[in-house]
Amino acid sequence: MHYREAYPLHGTGIDFRTWTGFLSLSFLCHLLLFGILVLTPGYLPQRDTFPDVINVTMVTLADPALQVTGESATDAVARTVPQPTGLKPKSPAPAATKRKRPKTSLKKKTFKSSKVVKSAIDRLEENIQDTRPDPLQKALERLKQEVGEAPPPSSATLPSAAVRPRPGLVGGSAEGNRKIIELLDIYRVEIASRVRKHWAFSASLAGGQEGLEALLAFKVMPDGTITDIWFDKRSGNRHLDESAERAVRKSSPVGRHPESLTWPYVTVGLRFTPEGVK
Repeated sequence: MHYREAYPLHGTGIDFRTWTGFLSLSFLCHLLLFGILVLTPGYLPQRDTFPDVINVTMVTLADPALQVTGESATDAVARTVPQPTGLKPKSPAPAATKRKRPKTSLKKKTFKSSKVVKSAIDRLEENIQDTRPDPLQKALERLKQEVGEAPPPSSATLPSAAVRPRPGLVGGSAEGNRKIIELLDIYRVEIASRVRKHWAFSASLAGGQEGLEALLAFKVMPDGTITDIWFDKRSGNRHLDESAERAVRKSSPVGRHPESLTWPYVTVGLRFTPEGVK
């Protein structure tokens, strides 16, 4: 190894000890500077630092005297008001207790109402049957009364046309004609009674109209079949006219012609009103 490589400062004019002294002095100066900076923070440059934000709510503490006594202004005023002596405080009136109604089953209630309606209908039918006169019996009594009061006229007083036999009458005598008329009246009453059973009309369908009347006529064949239904007069109410025609059609067939009657048909006329069949 050469001498120049081992001692790089040799030949520069700087002694080795001098160089070491400068290095030591520099180290001490730096050490002193750092010590001053650490021990004297007032010489440090001030930095703008923002402290953490803390929200503080100011609360007023309650007065200890009020906490101990626990009295309010209302209690203090109430205590100072003197209570009247000799009077008892009125007790509040007891509330009216609701009486519990017994619960009834809807099924039983419906069953009872249907029984009541049925019994009412039965009573009405009985009253109608009791109060309504028998049209057949009434016609018989009327015919018997007319026959008993009117004496049979003699052939001398009757015109020739009355003695002449007519189709369907037994003989040509007045007695025979009277019997045929009685049979016809009875037969017509029976037919009217049968039609009345099929007659159904509600007063609400009349629409408040009064004096409704329908005159309906028809033919009854010897076997009781009803044919050729026509109106001599319509009521002006469609429901009443349709109900009248329906009742006549449902009544067919009626009873056969009387044996003594040989007519090809019998004409029957009925009067229909909201009150019934006449």
